[in-house]
Amino acid sequence: MDIEKSIKYLDFVVNECDKILEDRSVTGKELIHLITEIQLFKNRVIESELAEELKREISCFKLNYSVEGVEKVEKYRMIGYILLRGFSRLIERKMMKERMKAVYKIRENCTRLSFYIKSNY
Repeated sequence: MDIEKSIKYLDFVVNECDKILEDRSVTGKELIHLITEIQLFKNRVIESELAEELKREISCFKLNYSVEGVEKVEKYRMIGYILLRGFSRLIERKMMKERMKAVYKIRENCTRLSFYIKSNY
C-alpha cells in the first residue's frame, strides 16, 4: 500500500461512515463492517513499505469496539427483547447512541489520518 492508496482507503471509510449516518440509524452489522475495514487497512499498512513514522501514527488508531464485542452485544439484545419487551426498547436506544458515537469516532479518526497524510507526505 502506498500513500495514495492509503488516502483513498481512508476517504472510502469516511464515505461509508457518511452513508451509514445519513439515516440516523446504525446496525451492529454496519459497525462490524467498519471495524473490519479499519482492521484490514491497519494490516495492509503494517505490511507495506510506508515510512515507520506513518505506520506508528496509523497503529495509534484505536477502536473501543471489536467484532466479537459487537456480536456479543447483539446476542444479549435479542435475549433482552425476548425477555423484557418494552424495557428492551430503552436498551436499544442506548445501544444505537453508542453505535452512532462509534461511527462518528471512526469517521473523525479517518478524516484526521487522511489530513495528516496529505499534509506530511
